[in-house]
Amino acid sequence: MIITPQLFSLIVIIIIIVILLHWWFWRKLKLLLKQRTNELKRSNARLQYEIGACQKVKEQFRKLSVVIEQSPSTTVIVDTQGNIEYVNPKFTKVTGYTAEEVIGQNPRVISSGQHSKDFYQDMWNTILNGNEWQDEFLNKKKDGTLYWELASISAIRNEDNEITYFIKVSEDITEHRQAQQELQENKEQLHSILNNTATVIFLKDIAGRYLFVNKRFEDIFNISNQQIVGKTDYDIFPNEIANIFINNDRKVIARNSLLKIEEKVPQDDGLH
Repeated sequence: MIITPQLFSLIVIIIIIVILLHWWFWRKLKLLLKQRTNELKRSNARLQYEIGACQKVKEQFRKLSVVIEQSPSTTVIVDTQGNIEYVNPKFTKVTGYTAEEVIGQNPRVISSGQHSKDFYQDMWNTILNGNEWQDEFLNKKKDGTLYWELASISAIRNEDNEITYFIKVSEDITEHRQAQQELQENKEQLHSILNNTATVIFLKDIAGRYLFVNKRFEDIFNISNQQIVGKTDYDIFPNEIANIFINNDRKVIARNSLLKIEEKVPQDDGLH
């Protein structure tokens, strides 16, 4: 085959074109590889960040779970359909129900039936409006025993601000309620004793203000307990009589012990 100058020139041109194409291809490939490598590095960095963030969230969740599991307060989580999703061990200790027995159940499982519809309506209106609701519940344990709890209920929302769950945290206040009731009963019994004695009995603070007077005091001085509480002898009696009472009070305070004193008090027919 005879290679003419024209054919040689064509071959040279083709070779040059092939070399240029090869160079262009490898340059583009190199740039593409560099671009993909950088994208991969960015993706890897983003993935590492997300993994780290996920690990932090998991750690926070683990800590929160430990806190709730070991909390001295009862914790109950309910979904928007009113079904129990979670109860902590304190719930079991207080109510006698295990988690397996109540999960999927309505919280009515511990209801005592002692609260009105208006009571529950107020609760739902409050939490559905995104506010925290607090009040006292009278509930029933698995064995039928009634108990009081002070509860706080609030809504849990997702990233779209939609309510997904409700959480109730409560304290068993049965003993506190019983103590209050006993204290009130003792107070009423004491008042009954004081009001049924023929002796005048009163109680003052260190400043001489009346805190309590019994019925005998009310009858003699024609003044009610409500009218006299917070007042001093100067608000009730003439100054000369009030001075005597105040001086006698000071003697008792100074002696810091029982002191027997005869006092004359003004009545409708004079001093007695």
